[in-house]
Amino acid sequence: MTAKTNKPLKHKKLIIIISIILCVLLSIGGGVFAFVKIGEARLREELSFTDSGLSEDDAYGDSAEVFHNGQGYVYNENVINILFIGVDKANIKDKKDRQADALYLLSIDTKTNKFNVLAISRNTLADIDIYDMNNEFMGSDNAQICLSYVYGKNDKDSSKLTCKAVSRLLYNVPINAYYTLFMDSIDEIVDSVGGVEIVIPDDMTEAQKNWTKGKKVKLNGDKALKFIQYRGETHAPRLERQKVFISSFVDSAKKAFKKDLSLPIDMYKKLSKNSVTDIDASQVAFLATEMAAAEFKMNSIKGQSGFDGLYETFEVDEQALFETVLNLFYIKTN
Repeated sequence: MTAKTNKPLKHKKLIIIISIILCVLLSIGGGVFAFVKIGEARLREELSFTDSGLSEDDAYGDSAEVFHNGQGYVYNENVINILFIGVDKANIKDKKDRQADALYLLSIDTKTNKFNVLAISRNTLADIDIYDMNNEFMGSDNAQICLSYVYGKNDKDSSKLTCKAVSRLLYNVPINAYYTLFMDSIDEIVDSVGGVEIVIPDDMTEAQKNWTKGKKVKLNGDKALKFIQYRGETHAPRLERQKVFISSFVDSAKKAFKKDLSLPIDMYKKLSKNSVTDIDASQVAFLATEMAAAEFKMNSIKGQSGFDGLYETFEVDEQALFETVLNLFYIKTN
C-alpha cells in the first residue's frame, strides 16, 4: 500500500521540479528577448544632428518622399545605420592630430536581414564643420572627410562630427549610432575570431615578403593590421584591400559566434578601453542576433581620385552617389 502511494507522490514532485525549471528557462529566455528588443529600439533612435532626408527638384507626391527618373521613393524605415570609424592612432591615449582613417557605414535592414556595408574613402571631399581652438564654430568647408574628426573637443564629439559629415555626404541619411576604434584594437578583434583567411588581391611584397598576388594566407592580429594599413602608391587600392578583409572577417566572425554565443558581448567589454561608442550591451546583443544569419554585401562610392597639390583627394560622382543612396536606403513606391 505504501509503495502505491509513494509512486504518484514521486511523480508529482518530478512534475513540479520540471515545471520550475521550465519557468526559469522561460523567464531567462524572455529576459534575453526583452534585452535584445530594447537594443533594437535604442538603435532606431537617430543622432541629434540628423537633418531631413534627400530631395530632388522638390518633387514630392502623396506617397513618395522623392522622385527620380519618374520613380517615387520613400525612406526605408526598417534600416538602421551604424558608422564604424577607424582612427589613425594606436590607442585612445594618443591625443595628437587624430583623423578618421577608415569609414564604413553598416546599414541593417531588419526586415530582410540584409547587411549593406558602404565603404567611404578617407580622402572624399565633403562639407565638414570647422571649430577653433576654443571650440567655437567657424563654419563649414569642403575638405577631406577624414579631417572631420580633428575638430572635436574629445573623441565622442569627434565621432559625432564625423557622423555628421558622412550623413551630409549621403544626402542627410540618418545615422543611428557610431563605433570608433583605435588601431591596437584590431589585434584583439581578429584573434578573437581565430584569424582571418584572405587571398592577397595585389602584390604586397613590400609589406610582407610572401604576400604575392593570389596567395591565400591566414591573418592573425599583427599581420591583419599590416594588411589593412599598407598604403602603396595611393589610397584607392588600400580601400579595396580593406573591403576584402572585412568580407573575410565577417565570415570568420559568424563561425566564431556560432561556437561561442557570448563572444560579441565579451569583445565589446574587452574593447571598451580602446574604443568610443554610443552603442550599449543591449544593442550589441541585438546586432549579434541579426548578424548570425545575415546576408552581407560590400558597396563602394564611385568617383575620381585626384591631388590638390598637397594631399590625395577623392571627388564623388554625384549622380552615381545619389542612385547608391536610393538603392541602399530607400524603397520604391507603387
